Amino acid sequence: MAVVTQSAMTAEPSVASPKMTARDLNLSYGDNQALFDVNLDIVERQVTALIGPSGCGKSTFLRCMNRMNDTIDGVSIQGEVTLDGRDIYDKRIDVVQLRARIGMVFQKPNPFPKSIYDNVAYGPRIHGLVNSRDELDEIVMTSLERAGLLKEVKDRLQSPATGLSGGQQQRLCIARAVAVSPEVILMDEPCSALDPIATAKVEELIDELRS
Repeated sequence: MAVVTQSAMTAEPSVASPKMTARDLNLSYGDNQALFDVNLDIVERQVTALIGPSGCGKSTFLRCMNRMNDTIDGVSIQGEVTLDGRDIYDKRIDVVQLRARIGMVFQKPNPFPKSIYDNVAYGPRIHGLVNSRDELDEIVMTSLERAGLLKEVKDRLQSPATGLSGGQQQRLCIARAVAVSPEVILMDEPCSALDPIATAKVEELIDELRS
């Protein structure tokens, strides 16, 4: 798994083939150009950090990596973004399946108005990844454990996710993302709204997700 994040973590040098690439990527919102000839390789099992001042296009670039900008009117994109060598902007690409392969965690936690269990189970259900309740239970528990949240919520899985603390909600969103076994996770300043203790837990998790 590759993790692309705006947190202040650095990637280790690697000669491995890139999982994703951006080549001569340009993006404009109407007449306002936000990205200029971006070229970047994202290597598997590595954390790649994008660091720069507010407004320089980091979030815009992240949204290009799983076509989240498709939902914004007036966006124009030129260049190429590939996953395993295939252009993700190819018209034959199934965007729903693409976003299952390239998950995203946003700056502000955004749990669904459902139970803790149903938040994590949502992706496996809609993508048809399970055939039984036992399989679904296993995915939910494993995802919560990977996110470092299981011990804190195992006795209240049917409670509303919105009742969790900010740090717990963010880890829940990460558990929800990993539940569909994405190949890449994009994280847009995942710790910016968290306290230092919650930030430390999320950053430890980011490092663990490389394995």
